[in-house]
Amino acid sequence: MLKKTKATSGADEKTPSIPQYFSWINNTDEGGTEAQTLINLDYFKWLHDEYGMQLKIYAMDEGNIDGPWGTHRHFDHPKTKRQYPTGFGNVTKKAEEFGCDLGMWAGADGFGD
Repeated sequence: MLKKTKATSGADEKTPSIPQYFSWINNTDEGGTEAQTLINLDYFKWLHDEYGMQLKIYAMDEGNIDGPWGTHRHFDHPKTKRQYPTGFGNVTKKAEEFGCDLGMWAGADGFGD
């Protein structure tokens, strides 16, 4: 086994995995919608309740608050309000029902400009 040093620290075969879902699977730069996200979370809640599967992180694509080619939006932006008319409150409540954390993927290559 490799001795951990600053140069070799990090994840290895003994690091526990964290079950997560990335919403980019069904939306990208356009971002999701509240309805679409709630449907996804309902499915993961069903898996939790029916089979005991624990999704730890539901990562929303950065397209929810950042558009293509560096077009930044904020939570009060008209497009964000159209897609999430009640904000992220309902989505947060649904995730909390089965112990799931929400995240926002910001990309390995940076976020916006």
